[in-house]
Amino acid sequence: MTYLDLVKKLGLTKLIICLMDELGYPNKEIAKKLQITEPTIYNARKSYELLNEALQNVGYIQDLITVDGDIKVEQPKRSGTITEAIKQDLRNPDVQKIVDEFQTAFGTTSVSRYDRFAASRLAKKYGAESITQVIQLLAQHAGDKYTPVVSNVRQIEQKWVNIASFFKRIKQNEGIEDL
Repeated sequence: MTYLDLVKKLGLTKLIICLMDELGYPNKEIAKKLQITEPTIYNARKSYELLNEALQNVGYIQDLITVDGDIKVEQPKRSGTITEAIKQDLRNPDVQKIVDEFQTAFGTTSVSRYDRFAASRLAKKYGAESITQVIQLLAQHAGDKYTPVVSNVRQIEQKWVNIASFFKRIKQNEGIEDL
């Protein structure tokens, strides 16, 4: 059995992909060495980014800080299972506005904390107003040909590229203002 077979058998392929990516290997070389496709690399990177972010939110990852060439290990302060900053962020009115708009537009009743995390990241990056407009337009065009299907707020974040290209097509066809 080769090391590659062992890694695959133990289910550590995604971790090795992220390690090789962090060490600067190009995607084609990673794909060739691990005998995988490039979309698998993208998916692994995305899943570990979400895992890393979730772990940082809970406060279990130590931050490495370089001070005059020395590495100082500092443990983030924890408060329960989620840091106070994250709790405040999830109670943000912009996050609530996005979640409420999604529930109203799509008629869903349950929202997970991961949807709130996604809403928080979207609000920080694009603003609550533009995200609510996106939600309204997605609901308005639901069922149209090539409309991205979203069943929760996380999927808006995950399918952002598809949503943006869909709105570019709509803009060309209907003359909608920029989002």
